[in-house]
Amino acid sequence: MDYEISYASLPIALLATDPEHPRKSVDVVADASLAASVLAEGVREPIEVCPTLDGRYLVIDGNRRLRAASLANLREVPCAVNPHLTSGEAQALRYLLQHRKRSWTADEHADHLHRITAERRTTS
Repeated sequence: MDYEISYASLPIALLATDPEHPRKSVDVVADASLAASVLAEGVREPIEVCPTLDGRYLVIDGNRRLRAASLANLREVPCAVNPHLTSGEAQALRYLLQHRKRSWTADEHADHLHRITAERRTTS
């Protein structure tokens, strides 16, 4: 994995959430609370992204921060840009970053590990 990371403030309009993200649940109350914090203090932890072929950026880690920034009507957010990640590396990085924050449900864990394994088989 290439760990060349740059930091930039990117327009929210250029950030795309991954429809294959294994965490499907959204806590509206927690998101509103985070939005209030973002409104008061800004986004304090950069959102992990990687560029896509269409000139946008795929969110690897930070979907809640992105939703909160949108709720707070921010136009840009700080991002850690991982420019050379393969899809499989992005999945693995997401797993590591997400696992540090909160436990995965059994279904989320299985789904994500399946996706990482399948990606490695197609790129090997």
